[in-house]
Amino acid sequence: MTIQTFCSRSACALCLLGAALVLAGCATGSSSGREFSAEQSRQPMTVVQAVVQSVSSVVIVPEGKDTGGGQLAGGLLGAIVGSGAGNDGGRNSQVGAVLGGVLGTLAGQKAQQATQRKEGLQIIVRLDTSEMLAVTQDADVQFVAGELVYVLRGNGQTRVSKR
Repeated sequence: MTIQTFCSRSACALCLLGAALVLAGCATGSSSGREFSAEQSRQPMTVVQAVVQSVSSVVIVPEGKDTGGGQLAGGLLGAIVGSGAGNDGGRNSQVGAVLGGVLGTLAGQKAQQATQRKEGLQIIVRLDTSEMLAVTQDADVQFVAGELVYVLRGNGQTRVSKR
């Protein structure tokens, strides 16, 4: 294997890794209080007035709906880099490619999970009916204790919105 071949393989693998991670990041579902899917936009929601009791910072992690992009890209990159372990093109290259592929798959999965973690809020509200709810959603809108808000419920979704 020449240095030119290794570099062009590595550059190709890095491009694949980057593209897979970008696509994997786009595949995550939104937990924003301000974003609605096309299906949700056509469905009625019940609106109840409430008062914010407390707000806590949380981290929202992926739900295991792994697109596999990070694993695929990491595995490819690991296999390409690992195949360079032996420059004879024989057994050492094959073993290096397999080990590199396995380690790259694990690293790619962890990298994808890390890019999908996001900051969130757990908002505890007291409804006008005196019922209390805890709603967790993205931290894209800030709330403070004592604030008057709306709680929207429908189709298995609950979100807190500014009045």
